[in-house]
Amino acid sequence: PRAAGRLDAILSEREGESGTLGSAGACECVLAAAASGFAAFLAEMSGEGAVDQAAEYVPEKVKKAEKKLEDNPYDLDAWSILIREAQNQPIDKARKTYDRLVSQFPSSGRFWKLFIEAEVNILNIFLIQSLGIQLIRY
Repeated sequence: PRAAGRLDAILSEREGESGTLGSAGACECVLAAAASGFAAFLAEMSGEGAVDQAAEYVPEKVKKAEKKLEDNPYDLDAWSILIREAQNQPIDKARKTYDRLVSQFPSSGRFWKLFIEAEVNILNIFLIQSLGIQLIRY
């Protein structure tokens, strides 16, 4: 919602400057909105300002996996459980797990790929929303 308003403002501003807005100008506006609104979008997606979730539920299997990693930080079965859990979480919650994972296995391209894909997915959602707003507008 906030990102949509930012895109509309940029589109209106650019239309006012040139009178019309071609497809190149529209793409430029989407990129400008992406650059200016991505931080706000991340905050919105992560639920900043939402009710504090201090008593967040942690599945028993995740607790067991964490305990196994205390004993053996290279336990791939335990890491697999944490990775699956991270893939089902918003990136702001999963980022800590991915950071720990690539710190423990810094030369594992597979684990770096998982982390990068999670980060890129949030950017793709933002760009798709921005483009969808543009398509609806025209």
